Formats: sequence, structure tokens, C-alpha cells
Amino acid sequence: MSRCLKCSSPFRRTRGDHRYVESGLSFVVLSQCILLVCIACDVSAAVLPNAETLHIAIVEKLLRVPARFTGEVIRFVRRSLKLTGDEFAGLLGTSRVEVSRWENEHSGMHGLTELRLRLQMIDLLLPPESATHATHHEVATVMTDLGFGNLPIPDLIIDAQAHYGADVNRRRMTRHRDDPVGAELES
Repeated sequence: MSRCLKCSSPFRRTRGDHRYVESGLSFVVLSQCILLVCIACDVSAAVLPNAETLHIAIVEKLLRVPARFTGEVIRFVRRSLKLTGDEFAGLLGTSRVEVSRWENEHSGMHGLTELRLRLQMIDLLLPPESATHATHHEVATVMTDLGFGNLPIPDLIIDAQAHYGADVNRRRMTRHRDDPVGAELES
């Protein structure tokens, strides 16, 4: 049985929203995330879903966001691609120093470079059934509509329930033997 690190009391399981800062993105919110909440002091911890499918869902939403990429988004994409700064720079036809400037927000990425990055995200990060000509066209349209504006990125809401493994979803309505309060996961 899991216990609270602050007071050693048991946790109850529930579902709720969790700001997914573990991704490196401050604006991603997981809805229907499994949460462990201490019955005594209300401290909570998230039980995170499958990171691979979750990151694909984040990439799909980022592609369509009508705002310019920030340093944290660029860093997230580079890490999702599992590339070093040098490799990422080569992919985009720039230098490692320029990549560092973007990630640390010392300079902004030019519009055409960002379009190239978004198109590379489609080709390299999305599953083949999602990487269609229509997706490329949709992303190009988003970038064209953006122009040179600098709108903030809105919160991206991701339904976490779809990214938990089958064993977690199968148990979602079962009582946990070790749970003293008999809490059930809500669907």
C-alpha cells in the first residue's frame, strides 16, 4: 500500500486534473488522471499514464496550436525526437548555438524554421496513420494564419484515461484490498 511521504497516512485513489510539468511543458493538463490523495493531509501524487502514447497526443495537439513555439516546446520536441542539440540543429539546418538560444528564449525561431520543425514532427513523431498529407496541409495553414504574432500557448487538455494500460483501466472500478477507506477509482 502506498503511503504519504509527509505524514505516512494511506492514500485514496481518485481521478482528476494534473498539470503535467513532468513533461517539461507547463501548459499541459491531464484530465481524468489517476491521483493518489492522502486521507490525512490532502497531499496528492499523480499516477502517470504511458509516456509514449501520451507524448504522441501532446505532439498532435502542439502541431495545431495557433501560437509560436516557445523555448520549452522546442526543448520538448528535441527530447521527444531523442536528439542532441547538434543533431537537432542539423535536422533544421542551423547551429547548436541557435538551438540553445531558442530553448533558452534568447531568440525566437523564424517562421519558416518553425514550419519545417512542425512538418518534421509529423513525419518523425506521429504514427503513419496520422502523418497524412491532410495533416501537413492543416499545419501549414495554422502557420500561415499565425503570421508573425506572438500569442501565448493555451493550456492543452489531454484525456489521460486513454493512455493508461489495459490493466489500469480494467481495475478502475474495483475496490483495493489494502485501501482502508475503500476508495474506488471513478471512471
